[in-house]
Amino acid sequence: MYNYKTQQDIRAFRLSEIEVVNTPTPESYTLLPYSYLKEQEKGKSLNIDKRYIEGKIFELMVLYQNVEIYKETGEKKVKSIKE
Repeated sequence: MYNYKTQQDIRAFRLSEIEVVNTPTPESYTLLPYSYLKEQEKGKSLNIDKRYIEGKIFELMVLYQNVEIYKETGEKKVKSIKE
């Protein structure tokens, strides 16, 4: 991952926080852990994912983001990712 933040990353992070406050459903939580991962906050990302998303949503894009979070945090739930 890159260590610099773009304006789009900052805006996405802010929007994901607002979305969670406005509608605290598993669907609204899908972008927040991914945004934390982009911010290099791996622990927060994994905690939010386990608490609000894991086992509740089965959309492919969300599952792919979950796999990326697991890969970055060293979680042993996934065997391998093809890149």
